[in-house]
Amino acid sequence: MGKSNDPLTAEIAKDCMAVRVRKLNRMITSIYDDCFREYGLTVAQFNLLVSVGSFDAVMPKTIGEILSLEKSSLSRNIEKMRLKGWVSSIPGDDQRSQQLSLTSAGHDLLKKAKPAWEKAQRKSEDLFGGDLPDFLKNINWV
Repeated sequence: MGKSNDPLTAEIAKDCMAVRVRKLNRMITSIYDDCFREYGLTVAQFNLLVSVGSFDAVMPKTIGEILSLEKSSLSRNIEKMRLKGWVSSIPGDDQRSQQLSLTSAGHDLLKKAKPAWEKAQRKSEDLFGGDLPDFLKNINWV
């Protein structure tokens, strides 16, 4: 089985930013997940912990907007983290709403996992040949 000579697929394969960004995402995710594994933590959960911990209390919708997450993915991960005792839900302004906050166990986990994060950072930076590229620094997070 050989490569196709189709100019259309060749052009897209050569120039498609989405393909490369999605592949890079899988590569980076794998690096972080490998480093966090010993803590029973994924990079997605780590991102949520950092985001929630950046506020005293925060609405799940706000975290979803910050991280560009679908409601179902956010809810599923928050529920897992709540069951592990890393985040807590507190009533919001009305009975239907809730706010999230980082528990002391969640904060302790972040402190324990920081060396793993630093290791993942170094490995990821090696892919770029140095520090985080400026175009990535300009993407707002929290």
